[in-house]
Amino acid sequence: MIVQFMRTLKGFLPSHEEDATEDELLQLQGKRVNIEGDHENEHLKSEAKAEKEMKRLRELLSIIDDAARVAEQHDLKLERARRFTATLGDISSPYEELYNQKSHSGPLKPLRYAQ
Repeated sequence: MIVQFMRTLKGFLPSHEEDATEDELLQLQGKRVNIEGDHENEHLKSEAKAEKEMKRLRELLSIIDDAARVAEQHDLKLERARRFTATLGDISSPYEELYNQKSHSGPLKPLRYAQ
C-alpha cells in the first residue's frame, strides 16, 4: 500500500534524481526575484508611511508651538499666557516623545515657550 502511494506521488513530485533544466532554473530565479521585489516594495511602503507620520507629527508640534507664541505675544495678561503655554507643553509632550523616538535626526527641542 505504501509502495503504491509512493509510486502515485512520484508522478506529482519532481524527481530529485534528475538535474533541473535551464528553464526550471530560470523559473526559480524569477520567483526569487519576484519575492525579493515584493519585500523591497513592502519596505518602501513602510518607509513612506513612517515619513508621512513624522511629517504629521512635525506639523502638529509646529501648530502647538505657534499657538504658544501667539499667546505670549498677544495676551496682555502675561501670567495667563504662561499658564496656557505651560499647559500646551504638557499636552504636547507625548507627541514630542514619540517624534524623538522615531526621529533619526536627534531629539526635537522642547516647546519654545514652555516654562
